[in-house]
Formats: sequence, C-alpha cells, structure tokens
Amino acid sequence: MNRLVQETSTGTKFITLPAAWVKKQGLRKSDTIAFEERDSTLVLHPPTKAPPTPEEPTRVNDARLVILAYQAGLSRILVELDGKPAEP
Repeated sequence: MNRLVQETSTGTKFITLPAAWVKKQGLRKSDTIAFEERDSTLVLHPPTKAPPTPEEPTRVNDARLVILAYQAGLSRILVELDGKPAEP
C-alpha cells in the first residue's frame, strides 16, 4: 500500500491513513496514534494496540518521540543526543 506525501502551506509534511484501516482500528478524530521508528520504517500503534512496555529502555533522539513514547505508556525512555545518552 502506498501513500502520497503531501505538504501544507507552512511546509509540514503529512500522509493520510487508509479509511478501511482507520475504521478497523476504531479510530476517531483527535485520537492519538503512537509510532516507533525501526530503521527506515515507521510502525503505527493505535491506542488499543500500544506497544508493550519493554524491559530495556526505548531509545529516542527526538523530542516528539519522547512525547509519543510517554503517551504510549512506556515506562523507561532513554534520550540520546548524537548517539550518546543524555546527562540526567
């Protein structure tokens, strides 16, 4: 399945979600979808299918990913700057 990358007038890039998938997941307007980056792939986690809390901390290097990891219910998040763990 392919999606066209679109752009708003301010330069923000976005894609739409397939209507059948949205309906199957029971998503509604304003629902939050968590996602994780695996190499060059984005994996979506609807609210009812959030990723399980791993034993190892989830490594993130972007402020938006910290927020999404928190919203997904992850209990341990390791923030890395330039590939190195951030100082507490």
